[in-house]
Amino acid sequence: MKMKILTLISLQFLAFIGFSQLATVSQSASALVQNVLLGSGVTVSNISYNGSPIAIGSFTANGTNLGLNSGVIMTTGTISTAGPEGPQGPNNQDNSGLDNNYGGYGLLSNLINGIQTYNAAILEFDFVPYSDTVRFRYVFGSEEYLEYVGSDYNDVFAFFISGPGISGLQNIARLPNGQTVAINNVHSATSNTFGSFPPANAQYYVNNSGGQTIQYDGFTKVLTAESKVQCGQTYHLIIALADAGDGIYDSGIFLEANSLSSNTPVEISHVIAPDLFNSQNIMAEGCVTTTVTLTRTAAASGSSLTVPINTSGTATEGVDYTNIPNSITFPAGAQTVTFSFQAFEDGLVEGTETVTISIPIQDPCGNIVPLELTIDIEDIQPVEVEIVGGEINCPGEEIELVANVTGGAPPYTYVWSTGETTSSIFVSPGSTQTYTVTVTDDCLNQSATDDHVVTVPIYPPLILNETPDITEICPYIPALLEANASG
Repeated sequence: MKMKILTLISLQFLAFIGFSQLATVSQSASALVQNVLLGSGVTVSNISYNGSPIAIGSFTANGTNLGLNSGVIMTTGTISTAGPEGPQGPNNQDNSGLDNNYGGYGLLSNLINGIQTYNAAILEFDFVPYSDTVRFRYVFGSEEYLEYVGSDYNDVFAFFISGPGISGLQNIARLPNGQTVAINNVHSATSNTFGSFPPANAQYYVNNSGGQTIQYDGFTKVLTAESKVQCGQTYHLIIALADAGDGIYDSGIFLEANSLSSNTPVEISHVIAPDLFNSQNIMAEGCVTTTVTLTRTAAASGSSLTVPINTSGTATEGVDYTNIPNSITFPAGAQTVTFSFQAFEDGLVEGTETVTISIPIQDPCGNIVPLELTIDIEDIQPVEVEIVGGEINCPGEEIELVANVTGGAPPYTYVWSTGETTSSIFVSPGSTQTYTVTVTDDCLNQSATDDHVVTVPIYPPLILNETPDITEICPYIPALLEANASG
């Protein structure tokens, strides 16, 4: 019993690891900024990247101890999953990394007293904020934890911002106490070949020794880079990272998805339920509701606010989907308001149709900026079912019959000719039988039926033909006796 329990726990642990890993994908710098990093209240332009193409991409980290679920990753080596050099877990190497043979970056060398830098990854772009503050969230991780605390081999990174009201280049990669974020500034107590060091801002440090999902030996907790800005003005941001002293032992920056943002008066979000297409941008005809939520800050909730709602797209309001209100009002004191709509199930094969909801809002700069949400409407395919089963070699042998369903929408209701109501059944017929299943979906309330014949072979009876009787005159004379079976 103990062995079985240990085996079960081990399998569950391995399953957890299998589904809770850091995953990375290479993408262009423009796509990463525009489609991954960018949030609300900011527009970007003039995006450029200087560094190894294998050192930048997007990541997902659901179920890991990183603290961020997805976003943009930049490293001093590689994001590749092809070998052990990338940031993917487990933390099973003390010196993981790849020298990608790219050069350093002078601005980063200047931060560390002119020490030579290597393998720099530099992402930069212009942006326009639509409030007085811009921010994004990030995590910094490194293989140099904790072996190189107190040394000059501290990989370096910075977020340089410049623009109106900012003197020169300012590094906004700082802790809440104003100190810059670096390996020597954020760590737990440690002793290494460079000495013994007390903790430094250890409340922001995560010791990842033995971690199962991230390779880096340590990383920061989720931090926020933030700067005061002037509404509607153009600023420049440089996100840079490099190895220091040599090109080994990688480090990485994780930038949270949609976190490059500036406060907007109203923000829009939505939920599609049930999510039949596994996408929060696609709603199905007939049984799905899209609920749109508008949110404003507590500071702005003191008075009522009415905002107009405009609709467009290839789908027609009142024909393809229910009516959407022309406006919606925040009552005084309310921070959120919602409205919902559904797509009609019309039985027509129309392909993908779209509905775009546009809500014009005046931003703090005095500009009218529409909040937009585009939803695709897809047909639900008719319900179809096919019974799949094996073959029987002998009467009474057991096989499984499985009802494979396509179309419609789950959950499905099953009714077999045997009276069972599961998606599959086990049968052991003694003779050839026909089995039937009827499946009904939950959305269209459509039914489909399939028959399946289980053929049981009929064998002739067993016959034994043996050697005829032999009469011997003398004892001990050899004779051949045979028995032949058939049937």
